Amino acid sequence: MMDHQGDTAAQQHANRISARLGALIVDENSRREEKGEPALRYADIAERINRRAGKKVISMDTIRNLHLGRAAGGGLPNPTIATLDAVGVAFGIREGARYFLSEDTSEIDRQLRNMRALADLRSGGSELMGLMNRAAGLSEESVKLVAGLAERLQEIERAHGGTERQND
Repeated sequence: MMDHQGDTAAQQHANRISARLGALIVDENSRREEKGEPALRYADIAERINRRAGKKVISMDTIRNLHLGRAAGGGLPNPTIATLDAVGVAFGIREGARYFLSEDTSEIDRQLRNMRALADLRSGGSELMGLMNRAAGLSEESVKLVAGLAERLQEIERAHGGTERQND
C-alpha cells in the first residue's frame, strides 16, 4: 500500500498528464474548428498512435483515462514511458514522457509554437510564403525580431477581433 506522499506524487503526475493532454487536445481542436473539421475524439488519437506504431498499442479508453486523470474503477492512471512517448508523438512531440512528466516544458512548448507557426505559414497563401522566403536569409537575431513582431501583431488583432487572414 502506498503512503500518503506516494499517493500525492501519483496524483500530481496524473494531474500533470491530464492538464497537458487536455491542452494539446484543445489546441488541436481549435485549429480543426478554424478549418471546419470535426473535433478530435479519443478514438481519433488512439487510431493515430496505432497507425504510426503499425500495431495496436493503445485504446481510446487509455487516452480518455489519461485525459481525465483517473483510471477505470476510480484509481489513477499509471502509463508506461512508452505509452506517454506514443501519445506525445501523436501530437508532434518526440519525447512524450518528458513532456508529460517534467515540471519545466518551456523548451518543448517553444518547439510546439514554432511548429504551429510554420503550419500557419504554409496555409497562409503566397504572401506569407514570400515573407518566409525573404526571412530565410536573415540573421538569427533578425528572425527573432520578425517573429516577435508577428506575435505582437497577432495579439493586437485578437484584442480587436480581427484575426481573419486573406488568402490569394
